[in-house]
Amino acid sequence: MGKGREWSAEETIQLCRSWLETSEDPIRGAGQKKGSFYAKVYQHWLAQRGAGADERSEAAVSGRWKKLQPEVTKFEGIFSKLKSKERSGWNEEMFVKSAVSIYGERHKQPFEFLDAWNELRDKPKWTQRLTTSSTTLGTKRKKEAVPRPESQKAAKAAKIAGSVGKDGLPTDLHLRFVAASEKKALVMEKQFQYSIFMQAPDSAESQEYFAIQRQAILAQLRASTCDALSKEGDKESRDANANSETIGDSFFNQLSDMLN
Repeated sequence: MGKGREWSAEETIQLCRSWLETSEDPIRGAGQKKGSFYAKVYQHWLAQRGAGADERSEAAVSGRWKKLQPEVTKFEGIFSKLKSKERSGWNEEMFVKSAVSIYGERHKQPFEFLDAWNELRDKPKWTQRLTTSSTTLGTKRKKEAVPRPESQKAAKAAKIAGSVGKDGLPTDLHLRFVAASEKKALVMEKQFQYSIFMQAPDSAESQEYFAIQRQAILAQLRASTCDALSKEGDKESRDANANSETIGDSFFNQLSDMLN
């Protein structure tokens, strides 16, 4: 069977709306089997799609969701990470462009579901899904007064993955991985900023940006130089004190020999 026609933005957006509508229905969205849930999403999508939309099977529609859902989740993680830190002068568009750039670098492919992300991003059912770390459609969710303890199987899997130790705390290896990931994201962010201002290097904004970067580099160099000089001075002081003690001990030893 040949590959079907590419999905339009309108079809993809309607798929997201159909998923939200089916998930938010208190009767249809809770406790149903995966196949039943997909079938209801498909029926809703068929009813709401535009007149010019292609004929698509239930398998094609559910397959489209299964493809976009994990990628949108990854992108949301990158975007949220960027938004968690204040950046002076940044607007929403700059955050989105930066997240798109980081996604492309990290996953070696462009992010093709920006329309889907914009449709889902602020919807309660989608954000609830991210919060509960659900990975499948139609997962049964019960609101409990006391959270369930982590299962033995899940805990064992986490330990095998190297993320937590026997005491349930993150391992040193996992912490180093997180730190390296954050450092890489910061480097990519700086590269993105640089690419923006290099588009018009002679503009006033670009000149100001490069001036600020030069000042930041100089400040960092001054701080590291002062720290190195301070450490060197402390070493020389310790060496001088040690030499003084050695000379003093030698003098008193000689004086003691003369008196004896």
